[in-house]
Amino acid sequence: MVSASTRRADEEDAAAQPGRDTRTRILEAAAEVLRSRGYGGTRMAEIAELAELQAATIYYYFPNREDMIESVIREGEALIIARAKEALAALPDSVSPLDKICTAATAHLDAVLSISSFSAASTRNFSHLPQEMQDRLMVQRREYGRLWKQLFDEALESGAIGGAIDWHVAYQLLMGSLNSAAEWWTPERTPKSELLETTVRLIRRAFQPPFRSAG
Repeated sequence: MVSASTRRADEEDAAAQPGRDTRTRILEAAAEVLRSRGYGGTRMAEIAELAELQAATIYYYFPNREDMIESVIREGEALIIARAKEALAALPDSVSPLDKICTAATAHLDAVLSISSFSAASTRNFSHLPQEMQDRLMVQRREYGRLWKQLFDEALESGAIGGAIDWHVAYQLLMGSLNSAAEWWTPERTPKSELLETTVRLIRRAFQPPFRSAG
């Protein structure tokens, strides 16, 4: 149980950081630790230290470690979905179905690498979460899957991508590739803009129909 003095001290500290309440600070710290340490290595003490709070304060906002981690993953998933939807919404009506797939893919990749530790923590740790937690979070993932199914269905029906492609297999392979970039990519070796451009080139080469007009 958190004492009144501990809570008051933490609230005073939070007040000194405009725009960042204590719960937000805890989640931001948890996302960073989860991203770098993984699900098994995430410790409340390290999160509290990074958030500059007493460890007992965390339990005032989250009943346990798993509830806090689930909140981080849920936020990370939501950020990725929102980034993809925003990028697609900004496209002109005349854009091709394959361009939509490329846009959604680069938006996803940009979210994983750039938005915050939340999205990277989500993609790196989802498969390591307890099954019951994964089951609860799958509501978001299924929503995202439906978005991608619409993109692939449109591309297949229009002939923008090869008709022999199984959209679900293509989606899973694409997501695996995009999410793994958080494990190996470094801006010092490859600028992010170059990585995004390479992603588009690979998608186009992999999905475009094999028969192209010589003219």
